[in-house]
Amino acid sequence: MEDNKLSVTPLTDDEVTKFNKEIDCILCSPVRNNIKDALDAILITVKSFYRRLPSEAASQLDGLIDTTTKAVSAAMRSVDEMDAVELEWIAERSAYAQIAFKLVESCIPSGVFGEDQLNHRDYVSRRARYLRKIDDILHIVGFNTTFYNGADITYVSASRLKSKLAECPGGKTLADLIPIPGDPEYVIYGNGPAVHTEHPSVISMLKQWADENVDDSCRDKFFAFVMRHEADVFNYAKVHRHYLGKSDEVYVFFYRWFLKEQADK
Repeated sequence: MEDNKLSVTPLTDDEVTKFNKEIDCILCSPVRNNIKDALDAILITVKSFYRRLPSEAASQLDGLIDTTTKAVSAAMRSVDEMDAVELEWIAERSAYAQIAFKLVESCIPSGVFGEDQLNHRDYVSRRARYLRKIDDILHIVGFNTTFYNGADITYVSASRLKSKLAECPGGKTLADLIPIPGDPEYVIYGNGPAVHTEHPSVISMLKQWADENVDDSCRDKFFAFVMRHEADVFNYAKVHRHYLGKSDEVYVFFYRWFLKEQADK
């Protein structure tokens, strides 16, 4: 490596591990928290249902609630085990309520949907309404109380709620952060619209940096490495966005990762 324009040490295993944890924390934690919030909302509705049962069922109340609470706790632990690919799929579709429901569906009494005895068609329809109810609870919980006027917001869907929030003083920004499936501007990870405008520029800046700093003999291999790690480059740029164009830190990091990969072969 003596002929290289840049002389640095390869990335260590510990540094790669730290990077992955940092990315997981920044990109995945908000998604995990959204699913857990949906699980909390489901638990609230189930508890409310059980507490409205006839008085003769009161003796079973604690046991029923305890069973549901344990199931929700187990579901939250399973959310912690979801990997980044699975969480990104959920975030892209704003599928928090749906995923939370699937995790605990077996312990949700059918009565939560309105009646204890439902045929398949009624169950599917009322389940969809129930999931919309959970979505609405999540939207309201995340809405700044300062701008919330309760009775003034008469909505029948998440889209309707979003449009009503946009009418509130200061509510336009908040409404923009509410992900609506099918909306081309829906939010991924709460970091802005799902249009990777930053991505091409980061890659091109990294290539330009390599033209100036990486030896000709390994530049093509480095470019190939960068393209294999496009997602990592984009995620790292999110973490260190303030350094782009001001420091070599981002670029050196991936060059050192390239050196590590070459040494591990």
